Amino acid sequence: MIKEKIVEIIMEIPERFKGITKAHYEYYKAATYEQFVIVISGISILAILFLITSLFLVFFTFGLAFYIGFLLGNYAWGFMILSGVYLLSGIIIYRKRGPWIVDPVVRTLELVFYSDSGLFDNLIKRRRKKENEKSKK
Repeated sequence: MIKEKIVEIIMEIPERFKGITKAHYEYYKAATYEQFVIVISGISILAILFLITSLFLVFFTFGLAFYIGFLLGNYAWGFMILSGVYLLSGIIIYRKRGPWIVDPVVRTLELVFYSDSGLFDNLIKRRRKKENEKSKK
């Protein structure tokens, strides 16, 4: 009787192992899909915002350059002044690229790939924490 029970339990081990393995596979497949969707949607949103902002800046720059050139009496001076402003801005952004660009990207990717809960859960928790801090003041 006890031997039969032990043999029965031993015979069930491969089936249970297959079930556990399949459950783990499905979980990691779903988690990977969620992370992939979050990253792709974030990249898509950033690409669209970049395109719109770029178009705005191009038209705004041309308008401002022509306006400055009109005020100075020479359109070339307007374009040269704005190119100098953009050069200075580019140098400043390049020097501050770590804290302004790299660090936020790394923190966001850490939230997506290395957190136990999802990215949206962490964002909701942060927002609630900020709201609680504001309400206490």
